[in-house]
Amino acid sequence: MADELIKIGHNLPKVQKEIAKVAKKTGNPAPALKAMGKVLTLSTDERFSKQEDPQGNKWKELKPVTRKRKKNSKILTESTKLRDGISDQLDGDDTLLVGSDSPYGAIHQLGGTIKQEGMTLHLKGTGRNTRFAKKGQGDRTKTVNRTIKMPARPYLGVSKADETELLAIAGDYLMG
Repeated sequence: MADELIKIGHNLPKVQKEIAKVAKKTGNPAPALKAMGKVLTLSTDERFSKQEDPQGNKWKELKPVTRKRKKNSKILTESTKLRDGISDQLDGDDTLLVGSDSPYGAIHQLGGTIKQEGMTLHLKGTGRNTRFAKKGQGDRTKTVNRTIKMPARPYLGVSKADETELLAIAGDYLMG
């Protein structure tokens, strides 16, 4: 995961209690936590397909100008780097981390303001026919400063269904 780690604490007392029982019974909760990490990674991946947060709320729609510019109509899936970067890992034997190694993962999860200063736009055409062009394909450039307000579109987190699955995993380790 990236050097910049977003910590989203979860108060999952039932899961924490069951993991403590697993640790006491087996002496090592790491295998159960690894299994839980896989479940949470898959669940997070499904959120990209459903375009919703852990509570099942739809992500905020894209602005029409953004939708027009994008190659992909799905939110947060222009290049799949964010989605493909979701992974799980253990920090020691008793802490599970699930997150993204994407440098822009935090702005999408939490929202915020992006300031772009001295950005070069490549333009083609004139007047009302002016449109953006790829670098080297425009007939002129314009340098601009802009501020973008990015809405939060949470993709990381634990849903109620996830919590139920985590409890089932802990139960399997307690039974085994």
